[in-house]
Amino acid sequence: MTPPPPTGVNPAPRGHSGKQVASGHQCKTLAAAMTRLSTRFREMARLTSVNNQLVIGCLEAAGNNGWDFEDGDG
Repeated sequence: MTPPPPTGVNPAPRGHSGKQVASGHQCKTLAAAMTRLSTRFREMARLTSVNNQLVIGCLEAAGNNGWDFEDGDG
């Protein structure tokens, strides 16, 4: 027997198999949230890539200026 939902919460409708099914509104809300997350992850990846390129560029420039990072004396 399924326990009752918490007070104030409407149970999700049930499909033919007895499993809960999401409403169209819930699906649209979830899809919109996933799209926003995907966009944020893409932006984070882009910024990480730009940051990595900057770090590499700085290290290359430092190496070209004779700075030696290998022995720790700067």
